Amino acid sequence: MTATLLNCVDGPTESILSFSKSSTHIAIGSQDNYVYFILLDTMEVVQKFEFQDSVTQVEFFNDQLLVAASLDGQLTYFVKIDLLFQKQRSQILSPVSSFMIYKKKIFVISEDSIAYILKGNDLSIITALSIDGLTSVTAYNDFMVFGGKSIELYDIKANQIINKITLNDETCLSLITLNQSVIFGSDTGKIHILSLRSNKLLEMESSAPEAGSQVICMRSLSINNYQLVLIGTDNSFICLEQNLNLRYENNLQTGICAIEFFETLVLCGCTDGSVIVFDVLKGEKICSFQGIVPLDEENLPITDLKVIDNKLCVTGDSYFYVYDCDFYEIQKKAEIMEDEEEVGPNGGNEQEIE
Repeated sequence: MTATLLNCVDGPTESILSFSKSSTHIAIGSQDNYVYFILLDTMEVVQKFEFQDSVTQVEFFNDQLLVAASLDGQLTYFVKIDLLFQKQRSQILSPVSSFMIYKKKIFVISEDSIAYILKGNDLSIITALSIDGLTSVTAYNDFMVFGGKSIELYDIKANQIINKITLNDETCLSLITLNQSVIFGSDTGKIHILSLRSNKLLEMESSAPEAGSQVICMRSLSINNYQLVLIGTDNSFICLEQNLNLRYENNLQTGICAIEFFETLVLCGCTDGSVIVFDVLKGEKICSFQGIVPLDEENLPITDLKVIDNKLCVTGDSYFYVYDCDFYEIQKKAEIMEDEEEVGPNGGNEQEIE
């Protein structure tokens, strides 16, 4: 069976690390030290800007403004004038691995475990926090939660850390907030639950399973009156209920490094370059296919995947892949072919489905 490759944009010379969409453009951050702008109407690269090191994340603040971060320490604004972008201003920090835009501020995670908080209007630094082993950040009302070798609660209005829990022999790799809880996974494979009641972090008893050797990514989802926590590890896909009890767990032959949603489906980008599609409520596998076409038999991990205009966009190597999202139709055809026991080669711009 096949998943149709609708477009494959060639521009960067090394792996794409991040992308973001506005109403007119897709911006790409690449390991070859460039930010690329793709015009949506033509899906052609129309501009590129050079940095001194890999561009780790790009994010549209709004339709006219893009924020880009690089391992050279630059956090940069690009402003759209007519249909072209211009570099407006930069702030020099330590090497930036990721950032989050929230309440008109930018919360930056650096490679040297510094959390920078910047004003969104001019990139001026409000404060810088040293957090040992810093890996991640998420938002909760008027607070930010930072994760590393500790979990720290930052009060945005007071501009200070107001609560902290130090972890024992493990490091938080990914965290989210759900209702009044912080849920995080560590490098030991453990999933922890912290209560946020009264603006304090308190560890709770949890029936969540150990997730494997590493928790790589986490997302929360509200669907059909359900609130679910979805967890990708180096060898499994886990779904927790709102009460944080296990809903289902699927053991895999690969790791999950990115999670996206489409209707009632969850799309998992994997460390071997494949995309696995599950029914999010039942946990049933709908299909899988190679999202990144391997070169020289080397499977590269997916770095980012998003659904844009009902199309699945996938990155991981130097190409920007766009696939159709008719996964249930793929499943139906696969079942028919299985019943008829037909097996044959695929041709053209089509990827094999399992």
